[in-house]
Amino acid sequence: MPGPTHVPPIPPRYWWLKRLSIASIVIITAIFALRALAVHLAQRRLDEQIAEYRRAGQMVYAAEFDAAMDAVPEERNAALLYEKAMGVMVSVSSFGLDLSSFNDNPELFKTNAAAADDLMAANQETLALIHEASLRPDVAWINRLANLSWRPSGYSAHRQLARLFWFVAAYHFERGNHHAGVNTMRDAMTYLDAMDREPSVIAYLVSIACMGLMQDIIKEYGS
Repeated sequence: MPGPTHVPPIPPRYWWLKRLSIASIVIITAIFALRALAVHLAQRRLDEQIAEYRRAGQMVYAAEFDAAMDAVPEERNAALLYEKAMGVMVSVSSFGLDLSSFNDNPELFKTNAAAADDLMAANQETLALIHEASLRPDVAWINRLANLSWRPSGYSAHRQLARLFWFVAAYHFERGNHHAGVNTMRDAMTYLDAMDREPSVIAYLVSIACMGLMQDIIKEYGS
């Protein structure tokens, strides 16, 4: 008869694999437990903050902000006129010089006065719309928090409009028409304030860049 079957010992490598497997399960379980605790604490802090906003009578959710913007009557909404102004704005003169050319080289106001006059004449409708917009009390942009999208073309138009403000203000100051230059700056600041109210970080960053153009005017002609 055959003798008893000899069972070889478990090799050391399998013994350590078993230990590592158990340790991995323990670590993964601990990670999930810590994550669940962190989520619970974060949600509790969020709920407390929301409750504080509610007690102060403030809006909290995107749909609430969107509803408030949608409720703005068209005749009070400055954003509609700003967007219309962007649509009719002329950035390049018939002489081939654009707004950025004057921004990069203000001497062009003297050496290419005809091109500057051409751009001013071409943007009279745009400037009229901008001034009318500055008199409206509310701002409700097309972008909505509940369905926010980055519109590169839209923000490019914002930057071009800011360049137009710089150009027009510089145009007036270069010709000694300080009253018109100050009025342009006033309309520009109203516009930048309106831009800050678009629900987008991108819009806020663009408005900061636009503010830099206005600061350039103050540095150049403030004295």
